[in-house]
Amino acid sequence: MGLYDRSYYREEQSGSFLFSGSSGRSMVTTLIIVNAAVFIADALFAKQVNGQLVSSVTDFLLVRPDTLRTPWYWWRILTAGFSHDPSNIWHVVGNMFMLFVFGRDVEGSLGKSRFCGFYLTAIVLGNLGWCLRQEVFGYTASGLLGASGAVSAVVILFAMMFPNRTVLFMMFLPMKAWVLGVLYVVFDAVSAFGASGNVANDVHLIGAAYGFLYYRHAWDLSFLLPANWSQFKWPRRRTKLKLHDPDAKIRKLDEQADQILQKLHRDGESSLSKKERKILEEYSRRMQQKLR
Repeated sequence: MGLYDRSYYREEQSGSFLFSGSSGRSMVTTLIIVNAAVFIADALFAKQVNGQLVSSVTDFLLVRPDTLRTPWYWWRILTAGFSHDPSNIWHVVGNMFMLFVFGRDVEGSLGKSRFCGFYLTAIVLGNLGWCLRQEVFGYTASGLLGASGAVSAVVILFAMMFPNRTVLFMMFLPMKAWVLGVLYVVFDAVSAFGASGNVANDVHLIGAAYGFLYYRHAWDLSFLLPANWSQFKWPRRRTKLKLHDPDAKIRKLDEQADQILQKLHRDGESSLSKKERKILEEYSRRMQQKLR
């Protein structure tokens, strides 16, 4: 039995979890909107410094190598997952595309609240792992940002949940989801030991490991998130009031009956459909009751 079949991984009906509540918008869509909004804010506040595009928003949100030594900045371990390179739009587009493709089915199995907890926890784990590596092996990078670790977790969890689902690798090569998951991990593992540029392959691998363990051993580590995170309520639009009109059904029946009677007079009884005959019968019963 897969993790998504277990009763404690079904959607809750409560509207108190992060961002989405009981609205019709999916958590995947909400996460994409948040990431896009942060990227737009990055672009608005970015400026050229020594030939490089620098954003005060990115600078505020990203994880730094010494973050573990500055507890007052630990919140960046989470916020860095919502910020992307302001000079490279494909950074955010690529991550959000992968989240959209693979996240919807995962969310459909876990439910909005648990999917959100899984996604946020994957961000925290990946960024924590990166910070620990910086402490152990020295500060080899100036900062970390991006949703790649969480997206990797989603991709692997998708491959575990739907191993035989056919997906398109590189948008044109069909393969089973489990094969894609294996290739995903192998590529990052190889790149982690080579020259991978600015790509944090170790964060990807941590996310992939979490996706695997979450499915295989139900490792739900959302307790790492701030206390009561799931009780956060996002402001919602005011619910539109619906006025009860007990005569509306009767007026509608009268209008339908008038149209059907005109058709009966014009085309004869044989022209009436089964549904129209039932409407006339209901209209006739109401008129008889009215005359009693």
